[in-house]
Amino acid sequence: MNRWSLPFIFGSVAFLFTFISSIGNNTWMTSIVRSTLGFVIFFVCMLVIRWFFLQIPRKNSDTKRDEEGVGVRVNAETPEEDLLGQMGSYSAEGPGAKPEYSTFTPLSPPVVKKKSAANNPEDIANAIRVLSNQ
Repeated sequence: MNRWSLPFIFGSVAFLFTFISSIGNNTWMTSIVRSTLGFVIFFVCMLVIRWFFLQIPRKNSDTKRDEEGVGVRVNAETPEEDLLGQMGSYSAEGPGAKPEYSTFTPLSPPVVKKKSAANNPEDIANAIRVLSNQ
């Protein structure tokens, strides 16, 4: 199949289907205009779909990438050095200096006390008076 045959076939099927379904309810000129529009839409859609499928690479066994082994094998080896242990050894003195650990002291925030309006009956009475006057 050449480049234009598949989109042309789908566009022709859309043209015929649209023309046959609309000729009974519309004039012949309206049916041809709508059928042509259906042909163009399906033709362009099939060109775009065909282009997307052509962008997918095909698997060839004789490619240079397979010969080099690039992308064929997963490197699952881990380094022998303990990276997490090295991260803790860096300090202001340099990478070889030992860090000085202090004893853990938890954070003790100040206690926040809530001022309760229930303790002062005058404040409650004033609030009721203000709200009832509105």
